[in-house]
Amino acid sequence: MDEYTNCANHFYHLEEIIHDDIDYTKESTLIPVAHYTKENFIQINLQKFFPFFIHVIQNESFNDVKHRLQVKLGLTNREFDKYHFSIYNGSKLISRCDDNAEKINICELKLIRNTCWIGLEIPSVSNPRKTRKSLFSEKPIRIN
Repeated sequence: MDEYTNCANHFYHLEEIIHDDIDYTKESTLIPVAHYTKENFIQINLQKFFPFFIHVIQNESFNDVKHRLQVKLGLTNREFDKYHFSIYNGSKLISRCDDNAEKINICELKLIRNTCWIGLEIPSVSNPRKTRKSLFSEKPIRIN
C-alpha cells in the first residue's frame, strides 16, 4: 500500500474475499455488483458506486449466481424475488438475467471486464399515484 499513497487521482476498492468463495480449480473471475433504481440509474458514477464483488465461474447458471447474491445480501425469498438482474458494459445493457437456466460465459466477460458489472435493480418503494392521491385527500389543520 505504500506504493499507492502518492496516487491522488486513482480510486482503489479493497475488499476481503472469503477463501471459500474462491475455487482455484475452475476458470473464474470477480465481477462488481451495483444496486440501482430506474430513477437514479443515469446519475450513477460507476467508478465509485460498486458496493461489492462476486466470484463468477465459467458456465455457471444465473440461478447459482442469484442464490449466492441472496445469501451475501441476507434477503428472504420474498424480498429477493422483487429484484431484477442484468449484466452491463458501462451503462449499456448486455443481457437481462431473468432466465435462470442461461449460462455465464467468462470469455465474453473478460473481454469487457473493466467495464462489465452486474446490476441489481431495486424496486421503488413509493408509488407515485398513491403519494399524489394522499396529498390531495389530506385536510389542512386549522389553528384558532
